[in-house]
Amino acid sequence: MEIKNVNYEEIPIEKLRWKCDLSKLNIKTTNDLKPSKKILGQERALKAIKLGLEMEYLGYNLFVTGKAGTGRSTTIKMLLEGRKREGVEFDDKCYVNNFKN
Repeated sequence: MEIKNVNYEEIPIEKLRWKCDLSKLNIKTTNDLKPSKKILGQERALKAIKLGLEMEYLGYNLFVTGKAGTGRSTTIKMLLEGRKREGVEFDDKCYVNNFKN
């Protein structure tokens, strides 16, 4: 295989990563930001979960999977609380196969 010389332009290290300009957000640090109450970037998952929660027939279940710390429990709790405020009563069971994973 022939090795070809490639012309390249060196990129300064400060241009390798984008950094948010906090002065445009009217805050001093990110600690001044309030946490979002919305689930961001998971439209398809939210749509599927909401569909599952709206099923009124026996024999339907929700199965939620994902890595630890990705907001699975938070998302489900938030959506269930919303349904509870709508007056929906729950009589569900949760089965856990493996408490370590």
